Amino acid sequence: MEVRITDGREVADGVVTEILPLTDTLPKEFQNTFKPSDRNQLAKIKISAPSPFPLNQKVSVSRHMPLGGLVEIRKLLGLSDAQVATRAP
Repeated sequence: MEVRITDGREVADGVVTEILPLTDTLPKEFQNTFKPSDRNQLAKIKISAPSPFPLNQKVSVSRHMPLGGLVEIRKLLGLSDAQVATRAP
């Protein structure tokens, strides 16, 4: 699955190579009393270009749809290039 990784400043594209099991919850003394406990899942992601992120940087990962996917969506909706160009702001 192709993904986009960002830390809010830098952006990189990558591919999920492996999904690992859920992590354990933190012990009570490390949890925030007013916030529900987080459980995270780990994934190994191969970044396409050299990583712009520092080691141990917290990042957000989201699905990335390359432009080819947008072309397929336009075909499904029955839109031509001319229709898309006239709708652009």
